[in-house]
Amino acid sequence: MANIAILKSEIDSDPLGRGYSGMDDTAVAVDVNTAYRTKKEPISSAELLAWSASDARLQNIKNAAENGATDDLKSLAQAAYLIVTRDGTTLDLNLADRVAMLDSLVAAGVLTAADRTSLDALATVSISRAEELALGLVRAGT
Repeated sequence: MANIAILKSEIDSDPLGRGYSGMDDTAVAVDVNTAYRTKKEPISSAELLAWSASDARLQNIKNAAENGATDDLKSLAQAAYLIVTRDGTTLDLNLADRVAMLDSLVAAGVLTAADRTSLDALATVSISRAEELALGLVRAGT
C-alpha cells in the first residue's frame, strides 16, 4: 500500500459515489481493486500496423500523403503514415496534438469516424480505482 492518506481520502470523500460508507472493509477493498475505470495507453506501432490493414486504412492514409488536396493534408497524412509504418513508434491519444491530427484526418475524409472510434477502443484499457490512484493492491486490513 503506497499511501494510506490517499486511500482514506478516497473512502471518506467517495468522489465517484461508490457507496463506501455502507460497505465493510472487505467490500471496500474488493471495490477499489475492481477494474471499473478506464484509461488510454499509447498504441504500439505493431498494433497500429495491424489496425491499418483493415478497411483500406493504410492505403487511404498513403493516398492522402501522396495526393492530398492541400500541402497541410499531405503533411498530416505523411506523419500519420510514418507513425503507422515506422517500427518503435506509438500513438498516444492522451496528447492533444495526436488527437487533433486524428480528428483532422477524419474531417478530411481520410479516415472514418468508425476508424477513430476503433483507435480509441484500441487505446482504452480497464483499470481499478487503486491503480488509478497509484495505491497498489488494497487489502481489507489496510
